[in-house]
Amino acid sequence: MQVVERAHHIDITINSGADSILPLIRSRYPNAKVIDDNDDDELMDARDAAWFRETSNRLKDHPGLRLSAYRWRAGAMTQKRLAELSGVSRETISRIENGKVDMTISIAKKLAPHLDVDYRMLV
Repeated sequence: MQVVERAHHIDITINSGADSILPLIRSRYPNAKVIDDNDDDELMDARDAAWFRETSNRLKDHPGLRLSAYRWRAGAMTQKRLAELSGVSRETISRIENGKVDMTISIAKKLAPHLDVDYRMLV
């Protein structure tokens, strides 16, 4: 399943747990287009399929996007709350998510327990 809000450049791919996270996303982004890959009634055209592949590849190569996705998975946790829990400044979290600062192993180890992921998923 893919959730797309192109006007704000937000792309989220949900591999599991869609039933629990989709209501959160829909409440935050009511105009988002939801594409369910398992639903034959809603098929992506070739341009959307290419865009989806490109977005998926960017997520793999961009630790900041992964960090943002994991924050959402953790109950739409804010940067401020993650900073309070982890001891990493909100500004650093923001810079990582925006690709301005690289995710280091030491920062990943501080953030991961609060996102319920292995630190290696963040680097």
